[in-house]
Amino acid sequence: LFGTNGILPARILLENKNSMQTRPTLLHLSPFLGIDTSSMIDVVCLLGIVISFIGFISQKFCLMPTFAALWTLYFSLIQVAQTFIQQYDQLLLEAGFLIILLAPLNSHKKRSSVDAIILCALRWLLFRFMFASCAVKLASGCPNWWSLIALKQHFETLPLPTPLSWYSYHLPESYLRLSTIFVYLSEMVCTWLFFVPSKSLRRFAFYWQLFLHLNIIASGNYGFSSFLIIALLFSLLDDSFFYRKKDEKNGIFGTILIIGFLAIVGYGTWKLFGISYENGNITTKIAFTPAEYFEVVKFMVKASPFIAVLTVLSTLIKETINPSSSSSQSSTTQTIGNFISLLFFAAITLLLIGVSIVPHGNLTSATNITNSPLDREGYKRFNQLHIVNEYGRHLREMRSKRIEIVLEHSNSIEGPWNQYKFIYKPSNVNESLPFAGPYFPRLDFKFYDAAGQTFNEQLWIASLVNRLLNNEKSVLHLLGVHHAPKNPPKFIRGSLLRYKYTPWSIKTHAYWTSSKHGEYFPAFSKQDETLKAFLKKLKLSGESKEKIQNKFLYEILQFIRSKLQSIEGCLLIASFVVAGFVLIATQKSK
Repeated sequence: LFGTNGILPARILLENKNSMQTRPTLLHLSPFLGIDTSSMIDVVCLLGIVISFIGFISQKFCLMPTFAALWTLYFSLIQVAQTFIQQYDQLLLEAGFLIILLAPLNSHKKRSSVDAIILCALRWLLFRFMFASCAVKLASGCPNWWSLIALKQHFETLPLPTPLSWYSYHLPESYLRLSTIFVYLSEMVCTWLFFVPSKSLRRFAFYWQLFLHLNIIASGNYGFSSFLIIALLFSLLDDSFFYRKKDEKNGIFGTILIIGFLAIVGYGTWKLFGISYENGNITTKIAFTPAEYFEVVKFMVKASPFIAVLTVLSTLIKETINPSSSSSQSSTTQTIGNFISLLFFAAITLLLIGVSIVPHGNLTSATNITNSPLDREGYKRFNQLHIVNEYGRHLREMRSKRIEIVLEHSNSIEGPWNQYKFIYKPSNVNESLPFAGPYFPRLDFKFYDAAGQTFNEQLWIASLVNRLLNNEKSVLHLLGVHHAPKNPPKFIRGSLLRYKYTPWSIKTHAYWTSSKHGEYFPAFSKQDETLKAFLKKLKLSGESKEKIQNKFLYEILQFIRSKLQSIEGCLLIASFVVAGFVLIATQKSK
């Protein structure tokens, strides 16, 4: 994606004289190591892999400096991600910053009173992400969401479907309508339980959200997003969950609270979504108007930051009166020091909540405070570091049909044309849909976004075409094309195909049917003046001026890359995870 001969080379961004100030990144250190920017990206990635793997197998290594290093490495990569950045990258950086504050400075430090404050910040982040994901769906006015048929449409048009997407699409319509309602409740109602003091209700919310995101993982390839959210969900739990401490009195009271919550939600759902049983069928129909919905959302958007602030303040008071890290041997100096730490981290958390009001308020026009002093002096500065971000923008519109961009190559303008096949993006109608797990195939995912816009709005594709016209191996690996034509093709064109799932009743191995939908861009050749103009616009017409001085390090990095890129992304991540669990099990057995 960003290498010397990649689609959007990172070196072009860093050649700017002001890039050190506008794009702070470790990639600026490449000249000091005697390598080019592309190789420096490899160094940053390898360091991240090594540090995170050690942290995965050793809890003692999970310290503040470790997470600070991982955040810095990932931030350095995102600085050059350009059009390929996704909101999940921003969520990871925002969560990563909070984890830095949560992690201990040394391995001997046990639980601190400060932890409870930072956990409040994590719950607020989790709430904002989940709440925004739902609020924009109905706020967009999309008829699919309002008629409760959105999930059926979603399973056919989602960016990168899994094998279960086809089966989910063919579930009974009444079940899918109820599932759509379940999504609304999960993201807009259950999320308020993140702030309640009851451990039982928060634990219930944990299981509810866990069930939701396991289903998302099974039915769609969204990379590490749901895995990250599941990790954040653990902020809802406390020590009693992990150590199985039983409290019969609180257990009974907690059960009563859960039953009461379900009764209220059940009655509200029955009334608001018009659920009824008629002639052996379950029918549903939204019983509220868009105007009523906007009023409720406006109230929720305004109220939620205050509830988050109250949660932080109540936690501060609780930890001041009865500190989690209290000890009978604590001196007066230690007590004062702990109190100062509590105040300091509570102030940071309250600051982050205050700044996040800007992106959170963008959910409705009535609560939008863009261009306010808080936006200019607060949010924009924090957003530059991706410490506070806006979420939910990509969910504002659901596509009514699945249109895919198909790249074809030929040695003659008359044809025949051969299709480039992708690993995760639908191409061959007879091939099984893949499962990517936590691996995030950015190029495949970006093609989904591009299909909803014109070629002139997605000029990075011009660079991709140029690389394919030169049979650039590093780019072909992104497509999963390991057996490219011996000679570079003379022409490449982009076509639009309409993809639809095959009916359940038809016995066939094919998952899709496809039909011609139009042209995305005309046939380009190396000599095409239009293509050259696009490349000039992207500043890709010149050659790299970077020099390799450290040949030894460069060759090592090239060797490692050649070995790793031969393994499919999902399998590579799975191999690290399995190896990590094996090492953990080995350590425990000893």
